[in-house]
Amino acid sequence: MKRFLAALVILGVLPLGGQTVVRLGAGMTGGTDFVKDFIAEEIGVRQSLAPTITAAALATLGSGHRLGIEVRYARGNQELTEGGETTEIGSLTTIGISILADGRFRGAFRWEAALGMLAYRPERETGVFAQGGPSPLLLGGGLSWHREMATNLQLVIGARYDFHAFTTTRLLRDSYGGHQAVHRGGVTIALERGL
Repeated sequence: MKRFLAALVILGVLPLGGQTVVRLGAGMTGGTDFVKDFIAEEIGVRQSLAPTITAAALATLGSGHRLGIEVRYARGNQELTEGGETTEIGSLTTIGISILADGRFRGAFRWEAALGMLAYRPERETGVFAQGGPSPLLLGGGLSWHREMATNLQLVIGARYDFHAFTTTRLLRDSYGGHQAVHRGGVTIALERGL
């Protein structure tokens, strides 16, 4: 985590030179189980479909590519599925902080790539979060569609996929040795403005 924060500080002082844009948006994020096991019957724990808020600041490089920082905040419920029944066991917030790069793909579309950290913040430290939430490395990519709304203002519709490996101190203590691969997808609608 310290190395990642140091990289963000370095990124913030690089002489990027070109135009800077800020983006604010909202959408939804959904994902696969972050804990899955089979004990007589299948058991799974995941975050429900979660309303998401995004904010990003990007600087344009000489090549037309952009580089910057993005924050994604999603708050849903922690869901336990057991014996075919799903129970909500409290709210669960995820906060992603990433280095974001994008570039022209085709027409109004741009590709996006993200590398960052995802922090899990449960409402209550119980169950798999009994000894706190993890902050795994996050890898992501996606496409965004841009449309000019006014001078220096664009509408941006984005689709994002990301991946991380999940485990917690409690799972490791209970000899749940492996990491669970978590795949997430999200859609957002945002406004982007040049500074």
